[in-house]
Amino acid sequence: MVIDRRLPTLDGLGVVDTLRRKLITTPILLLTALGTIRDKVDGLDAGANDYLVKPFEFDELLARLRALRRVFTGEGRSLSVGDWEFYPDSRTVYSPYDGRILLTERENDLLTLLAENPQRTF
Repeated sequence: MVIDRRLPTLDGLGVVDTLRRKLITTPILLLTALGTIRDKVDGLDAGANDYLVKPFEFDELLARLRALRRVFTGEGRSLSVGDWEFYPDSRTVYSPYDGRILLTERENDLLTLLAENPQRTF
């Protein structure tokens, strides 16, 4: 995603923060005229993966987007649980029947423990 810091109704940092709180892991590049060190640090600390200040060269934007795509691995490490795919970093399970299921923190912790120790009896 390419998001501007100065949006009409909500600051770009608020958009990034909301996306990250919803466990959306899609790479985000903040593209903005706000270019102080504090602005950059705030943007990256809010959850952006990269920060580009206007004016910019289009070739640089494309190179940064290619770099983000190279390192983006989706939802993090995965663990197989039967026919299910479990992504503990994003608290997500993909069911062969119901698709994507978001877990609570406690559900995620429990499933992580069980999935990482398949031979252990609890």
